[in-house]
Amino acid sequence: MTGRGRGVLAAGAVLLVAGGWLGYPEAAAVGAAAAVSVLLSLASARRLPRLTVTRTVEPALVTRGGSCHAVLEVRHDSTRTVRLAAEDGRIPVPSMFLRPGEVATVRYDVPTTRRGPVRLGPLWVGRRDPLGLAGAGRVIGDRAVVLVHPTLHPLGGLPAALRRGTDDDCGTRPGGGAVSDQLRRYATGDDLRQVHWRSSARLGDLMVRGRTDAGRPGLVVLLDDRAGAHGDDTFESACEAAGSIVAAALRADIAVRLVTTGGAELTGRPGLAGFLHLLAEVALRGAAQPEHGLALAVTGRLAGSGDVLVCLTGPSGAGALSGLRRRYPSTRVVVFGGPAAPFSARNGADFAARWPAAWAR
Repeated sequence: MTGRGRGVLAAGAVLLVAGGWLGYPEAAAVGAAAAVSVLLSLASARRLPRLTVTRTVEPALVTRGGSCHAVLEVRHDSTRTVRLAAEDGRIPVPSMFLRPGEVATVRYDVPTTRRGPVRLGPLWVGRRDPLGLAGAGRVIGDRAVVLVHPTLHPLGGLPAALRRGTDDDCGTRPGGGAVSDQLRRYATGDDLRQVHWRSSARLGDLMVRGRTDAGRPGLVVLLDDRAGAHGDDTFESACEAAGSIVAAALRADIAVRLVTTGGAELTGRPGLAGFLHLLAEVALRGAAQPEHGLALAVTGRLAGSGDVLVCLTGPSGAGALSGLRRRYPSTRVVVFGGPAAPFSARNGADFAARWPAAWAR
């Protein structure tokens, strides 16, 4: 029953009682007619038509702020012409006027202003009686999910420690992949422990061993997803930065591993879509352990996996991750929304602009 229907029913009841009590049969008749009208409207509205719904979403993975739409095909299998209101999840759908046997096609935009999964369905359809006194509805159809992934920003190159050459002198690490021991000139960001001092003295230039292991990721991206580490919108900026780094690494054919402090991770070469799916679904988590415990846990999970580590956190998260600096030949902790780090950024676009300078130190 709609608000109008409740009002008419209440007014009819008052007229019916007052007219009978005071001896005004005309008022009582009007009240009875109003009550009967509401009851008939309820009976009419509850007779919902038989419908078959098919939904198509294009595309199923979209960049934040990008264009995405859904198409509904609704087939009317009843014998009466109806006008239906509809809602897909919480998204309003244009009303439909359906004749018997007709198939209506409805197209509407899916909101993509926020990163994360957008859940569609099941479809709610309903109808009201011609007087608007009563209405009824039901849910039909299946569900669908649209993944809105973070905006990606182009990065101006990758750390020098990842730009390693290969040569013909390759051996095999026991239990691991192929290992290269090529010597090359020192580049900013290289591990000083890999300097080959004898060759450096002979050539008059600082030389390092280009030792690589093809069986492990060269780049590890650690995304801090603790709610206590972030302020307003800083986690969204960190997700944009993580996606941008992964995309740049994959374009350069560099193995990359994406890890969150909450335990989610993706490694190997699943393609960019696999990483974007993870970044679309990741969300802030409550702190489950103190900072020192978190550092130990993350250190244990990341031990020995990669040459370059990039930690992406918020204004309150740098302290728990600072101990990871000593575990990797080259490390950067990026703080979004706060100045308490050598490398801070306001948002994803600012991060991309500052990225080359961060590895030139």
